[in-house]
Amino acid sequence: MIKVLIVDDEFYSRKGISKVIPWKDFGCEVCGEADNAYDAIDIAISEKPEIIITDINMPEMDGLEMAKNIRAKNPHTKFIVITGYDDFNYARGAIKINALDFLLKPVDIDELKSAIEKCTESIIKDKETSLFAKEKKLIGILRGEEEIEKIKDFFKEEDRVALALINNDDFETDLKSKEESEYIKINSFIDKWISENMRGCYNISQVHIYRTLVMIKDNKEEDFKNLIDAVKKKFNCTITISITEINNINKVRELYKEAKQLLNESFYKGKGIVINEKIDIYKCNYDIKYIEDFAINIIDLILKGESSEARKQCNKLFKYFVNNRVEKGIIVSFIVKTIVNLKNGLKSLDISLEGIGEVDIVSNLSSIYELESNFMEQINMSIDKIREYKGKLEDSSMERAIIYIKNNYNENISLKSVAKEVYLNESYLSRGIKQNLGMGFTEYIRKLRIEKSIELLKKGNSIVSIAKEVGYGDYRQFTLNFKKYTGCTPSNYNINL
Repeated sequence: MIKVLIVDDEFYSRKGISKVIPWKDFGCEVCGEADNAYDAIDIAISEKPEIIITDINMPEMDGLEMAKNIRAKNPHTKFIVITGYDDFNYARGAIKINALDFLLKPVDIDELKSAIEKCTESIIKDKETSLFAKEKKLIGILRGEEEIEKIKDFFKEEDRVALALINNDDFETDLKSKEESEYIKINSFIDKWISENMRGCYNISQVHIYRTLVMIKDNKEEDFKNLIDAVKKKFNCTITISITEINNINKVRELYKEAKQLLNESFYKGKGIVINEKIDIYKCNYDIKYIEDFAINIIDLILKGESSEARKQCNKLFKYFVNNRVEKGIIVSFIVKTIVNLKNGLKSLDISLEGIGEVDIVSNLSSIYELESNFMEQINMSIDKIREYKGKLEDSSMERAIIYIKNNYNENISLKSVAKEVYLNESYLSRGIKQNLGMGFTEYIRKLRIEKSIELLKKGNSIVSIAKEVGYGDYRQFTLNFKKYTGCTPSNYNINL
């Protein structure tokens, strides 16, 4: 029986289609119903309906966008599109997804029956096409959907093969911008190129619209490198190819699993390459607590302004991710949590969060190097914000330090006590005073004290009382410093007044 999925957000419309059509007369059965595009996609993935009857106008995701998503997983699904609007744009959208019919609401039952009949005839014709049927059967064997003994329908028992998976790396990012026909052109080119340039090719099958399976007698890496270059030159498209070891034909399922595992290695090795190295399963061994502690340390280093060490730790952690084959989900979770906690740390310091955490991580999952690049972009932006914040803070602290010295020069203050008062490093404060005032800390204290003592001498105050008032406990020390500053003793200076 041909499976049918009905998608419409209107309950009575959906149920009406389900009940009024004599499905068995068409060799069909309704495998599911959905009132929104997201549920429909889930049902389509699990049930693999061959016909989908869908409304266009649905909330959140319309029927056309849903159809694109489903066709990416099930490229042979037929669509009958229904809409309440006689709009050319909708009709054009239906054409893009290769809908077999486009019906207006309220739906005429005879028209719907005719559309269903057209779909079933097309499906039967497809199934009768030997190439498609053979591909489907072979892929079913590899996936465990068909008995392994059926592999003898394609190969001799003594045959030995290697499997290659050719993946279109641009599919995820170009899904919305490229028409399905573009991927079909690329796939046709790959099929033709392999047939013309590679000897010993047993079979070429389309696993997905973005992935081709090749069964070969040998696993020459150089041939596939040439294919990568050819696709890049012709379509400006990146493909990654995994190649397994050669094994007995009855081990094809294990080979298919190995090919997929090797293809996953492109996340760690990069795109547009041939991957044929045996995976060390013991590499996939990592410690979540170690990763979490690393994240805390990185945030702490950034907030302290230790930028060089923070970057070193980030590089070290991403090397750990690669060497231990940490899954993409774990890495993405680490990045999201780190950025969120970093933003909270910046926020606690009243630092602007503009630009932080605005990278769409999900759309950059193609390789760990892209994730690292985006993450380091966030880290460097945060480091710059901390540097700017600390610069302003240090400038403000320097001003407070000078004011504090002016107000307390007659007390027993030291460079260390002032630095502690304004939360600055002692060496930094010393350099800052010299840079801002043109003299060192001790010289500035002496200047303030002597200038104040001159002012008091003019008022007729006694030298002993002045010495005490400006911060000299020892009269002789006051006299010595006064002479160094003015060139004469306080008493002589007083006489000259």
